[in-house]
Amino acid sequence: MKKIAVILFNLGGPSDIDHVEGFLFNLFNDKNIITLPNPFRWLLAKLISSTRSNKSKKLYQQMGGSSPILKNTQDQAEALAIKLKEIDPDNQYEIMISMRYSKPFSDDLRESIDKFKPDEIILLPLYPQYSTTTTKSSFEDFIPKFKDEFKIKSVCCYPLEENYIKSHQEKIRKSYLENNLKGKDVVILFSAHSIPQKCVDNGDPYQWQIEATVRAIMRDLNLEVSHKICYQSRVGRLKWLEPSTDSEIKNNKDKSMMIVPIAFVSDHLETLVELDIDYKLLANDYGVKDYCRVSALGIEDNFIKSLAKSTIDSVNDLPRMRICPKEFCKCGV
Repeated sequence: MKKIAVILFNLGGPSDIDHVEGFLFNLFNDKNIITLPNPFRWLLAKLISSTRSNKSKKLYQQMGGSSPILKNTQDQAEALAIKLKEIDPDNQYEIMISMRYSKPFSDDLRESIDKFKPDEIILLPLYPQYSTTTTKSSFEDFIPKFKDEFKIKSVCCYPLEENYIKSHQEKIRKSYLENNLKGKDVVILFSAHSIPQKCVDNGDPYQWQIEATVRAIMRDLNLEVSHKICYQSRVGRLKWLEPSTDSEIKNNKDKSMMIVPIAFVSDHLETLVELDIDYKLLANDYGVKDYCRVSALGIEDNFIKSLAKSTIDSVNDLPRMRICPKEFCKCGV
């Protein structure tokens, strides 16, 4: 029996209003987010976090004053532990959480990892699509601190994993029926968090993987709907991936609308406020007749199966085929 520590990675979020500015500073001080060298990056992160904090605090106040992402990730960790025990009882798994920009940080796992004494560590990002701004950043933060003491393996991404695709399809079909959309002119807007265009130009596979995921979902969804891919949560003056979600809401205002958070696997600020409140109000202003948002995957059984399968494949050293074209050379494989 192997002892295996599984590290679930996510971005994190402020635990209360007083931590909003610190969370923003940690985010913008990441060299994978803002590529300026220090001290310029540090100074810019200070400027952005201080000027944006009041606006962000108001957004978090709409969710009760804190981000639910840690609680949601804990629920996913518990569900994954149960699924791994069910599927692979011959090994002992310990699920741990590492947030990138809020507690628990990777450093906070030191005591738990040393106490568990794992034979190997599996890095499992809760980012199905790989990006230098998420997966790479989390791996670069964690690996140097533990690589000399432990055997570390990583799950790069899983944008086409069968159960992951099935999880989205199940969520979409359920929402389609619950919102009585049969027979209507329906468009699905697959909304992903945007990233700077220069990241993709430099080989980041994120956009290609988003598009691949959507193609796989639509392939046998078997619903009479059209679909678009769009991007939300742009920050700053750089050119970001387009089209924007708000522009696609306007362009499809005559249709019934389903919003699918395609790159978010748990509900947090970008879904509960941006999609559920801000964009719903925008849709109402444009006269959209039906606007519904498909819930994030959360602990949906197929999604947890996907995480478990990706973990076990890594434990068993199953070969991973590169799925991205050569021009997207920043992939973790």
